[in-house]
Amino acid sequence: MNCEMGSLSAASADCSIHLKWLGAIHDWLASFVLNISIIMSISNYIIFWG
Repeated sequence: MNCEMGSLSAASADCSIHLKWLGAIHDWLASFVLNISIIMSISNYIIFWG
């Protein structure tokens, strides 16, 4: 999909949908990485103190 400025309205609608998907994937990846780091720190804490 091309997200060029001044494109047709259908193309810009496709572009906005594409960008929404990219944003959703980015948010999911960010929360996934955050969860992994939290799990790693908790498991390290358990290993260290347990």
